[in-house]
Amino acid sequence: MKKRILVVVSVLVVYLLNSILAAAQINPVIPAKDNPFYVLVNKQKGLGKDYKPTHLVVPNVKFSEKGQAEKKHMQYTAAYYLKLMFNSAAKENINLVAVSGYRSYGRQNTIYNHYIKKFGQKETDRFSAKPGYSEHQTGLAMDVSAQSIGYSLTERFGNTKEGKWLASNAHKYGFIIRYPKGKEKITGYMYEPWHVRYVGEELAAYLYINHLAMEEMQTFFDKPKDIELIDSEHIVTPSESNGTQQEALSNPKTEGISEDSFKVVQE
Repeated sequence: MKKRILVVVSVLVVYLLNSILAAAQINPVIPAKDNPFYVLVNKQKGLGKDYKPTHLVVPNVKFSEKGQAEKKHMQYTAAYYLKLMFNSAAKENINLVAVSGYRSYGRQNTIYNHYIKKFGQKETDRFSAKPGYSEHQTGLAMDVSAQSIGYSLTERFGNTKEGKWLASNAHKYGFIIRYPKGKEKITGYMYEPWHVRYVGEELAAYLYINHLAMEEMQTFFDKPKDIELIDSEHIVTPSESNGTQQEALSNPKTEGISEDSFKVVQE
């Protein structure tokens, strides 16, 4: 009898421990440094020549150019939230337009060398990354513009109604202005109000609230209690989605993300 009780208790303990661990793994409030959405890419940290993100798709949003192109792709989850962000902006008569997303090592190499020939090394390094060190290679970044400035990528975008809306609302959908004004010495790049990067709702809200660049996100992990500053005003939970961000990451074909969010799936 005692042996049976011991076995039952042991099973219950194991079950409870597994439940706790499982909850911790899917709880988006618990920071995980190995979350691929948190990958830091800058002048010091690169991805390598052969890196290519999985589950690239074309988000179902308006682009500045017609036709198919590599730069129209994004990682599955990032593309989904980009669509939600664009849709929300449209409801406020803010018409955002996608310009350039995923960029392969080869494509970045071509662009970077073109800029060097045109502007020189020093000037190019202010706004363009060396191949293998571009955020665009992650598939988590998108350059955004508006018709009001001819779909160009310029600092003037930050002064448009579209640029102001993006700066104030991107974090609600898991995006950050990757190269904010006043952080040039930290990021290594000039102010780019058009360049958004998906990092997930929690980190995006944290960086926005605390006026931090992604290079300064270490406190997000060092001081978990700070995450209590994030409330419903800073995070949007899409009513269309029944799945969590973590589910979307581990299983990109989750039912929580509608296929209507994309135009083309590229495995």
